[in-house]
Amino acid sequence: MGYAERKKGNKFLADHAARWPPMGKLGTPYTAATIVNNIFRNYEHKWVYDLEEMTRTAMHAGIPESAVKRSRRMGADLPAVLVEAIRRAETTGSARHQESAKENPTRCWLEQEIREQESLYVLITKPQL
Repeated sequence: MGYAERKKGNKFLADHAARWPPMGKLGTPYTAATIVNNIFRNYEHKWVYDLEEMTRTAMHAGIPESAVKRSRRMGADLPAVLVEAIRRAETTGSARHQESAKENPTRCWLEQEIREQESLYVLITKPQL
């Protein structure tokens, strides 16, 4: 969305580049393509998903379209057990308490509030039979 709407005032790409400057050789000013390439190439992303693409993928796997809904990072529609797991992952030093933990991260850095703008949150609910 940020790439497609950048000329309509969407500041996602500029905000992203300010937080995590691209590692390219051309320097500033960063073009929109430079920022998108930085996101993909330097963070090993392989595919872009929007809600339509995620829904098509789910349907290809046999999940009905009606089971796929857009959500939010800590959406009210999420199961309580998942919300609690996210909260525990955000707790400083939580890995110390996990059995066989080899790391001691201070926080689950991929799932922070700052990443909500650049993330797609989808809730897929198993249909009742």
